[in-house]
Formats: sequence, C-alpha cells, structure tokens
Amino acid sequence: MSRIVVVATGIEVDIDKLKGFAYRAKLITYASGCGLVPESRIWVPGNTEYEYHEDGLYYRDSFCGSFAVPGREWIKLDNEYGRSVWSMYYDGGMQPPYNVPSAENIAFANRHFRILKSALSNLEPENPYRGPTKQLFHHEDCRDIWYGCTVKGSFERFNGNEWMRFLPEGRSIAKVTFAQRFGGGIIIYK
Repeated sequence: MSRIVVVATGIEVDIDKLKGFAYRAKLITYASGCGLVPESRIWVPGNTEYEYHEDGLYYRDSFCGSFAVPGREWIKLDNEYGRSVWSMYYDGGMQPPYNVPSAENIAFANRHFRILKSALSNLEPENPYRGPTKQLFHHEDCRDIWYGCTVKGSFERFNGNEWMRFLPEGRSIAKVTFAQRFGGGIIIYK
C-alpha cells in the first residue's frame, strides 16, 4: 500500500513512487555516467550536474570539487522548474593526508572514485541514498579498499555516513581514507 504525503496545499506525493524514481535516477545518472547536463543548462556555475526525468518527475544531482565534494540532489514535480518535493545533501571526501593534490594522491583518489561509482551502481531499492548498506563492498580492481554505508531514518527523513577504508598489504588495521555524510528527505511547504 502506497503512502501519500501532502507537501503543499493541493499537492500530494506517493512515497513509493518517489523512492522508486530516486532509485532509477541514481542508477541511470552518476553511477552509469549518463545524463550529464550541458554547461549551458547548469544551475550552479562550475558544478558537475546530472539529470533524469520520467512520468512527471525530474531528478538533478549537482556537485563540485574532487578531494572534497559537496553536493545536493533534488526531485521535482514535472520538470527542472517544478516544485522540489525531495532533496538530499552529501558532503565529505578524501581524508588527510590524501586530500592534498599531488600525483600520488590523485591516483589514490581515482581508485576511490572507481569504487564509489561501483558502490553507487549497487544501490539498494529500499535504501536509495548512496551505496549498499547491508555489507562492506569492494571493487574487483581495488581489493585493498572497502566501502561501507550506514543510514538512519526513512526516505521521508534520513541521515547517514559512507566511508572507505584502505588496508595496505601486510597490515591488520584499515585506515579511513574517504568519509562523507548525507541526509535529507521530503520537502513540505506551508
């Protein structure tokens, strides 16, 4: 049974429909490299943005940076100019000393971003926020870096953390090398 939430006078949204749309939009955009917004239509100059739309819903992901990456995702009704009904922020990135631009750190960060894209490609339909929450995850090419994600709350209001740990060969303790927090939910107007 679907849950309907009133987000403004005369405007109702179906939570299950929004959740399913968020799941599909995230898989189809950044995780797969599709839906890149042309520079002429970017909302925030200098940002990288992805979009997806279907059945009267519109999704946009906007972020900037490399070593530190703040970003926000929106779901709007109708199109990119429609009313926002759901949003999620994320903020974090590579941790010291790996967050200082250098050839070595850029190569190390690129390995992390391959893992992040792979983790986001394994998004769970019941938790369409970031990567998988049920188990630690790693990419075939980077077995020494593990991804983890925790979430509290529901699609209507949530927060969470994601991280990656690097376990150098011969070591028994992994070090957190990437960390990011995220949160968001339904937007309700007066």
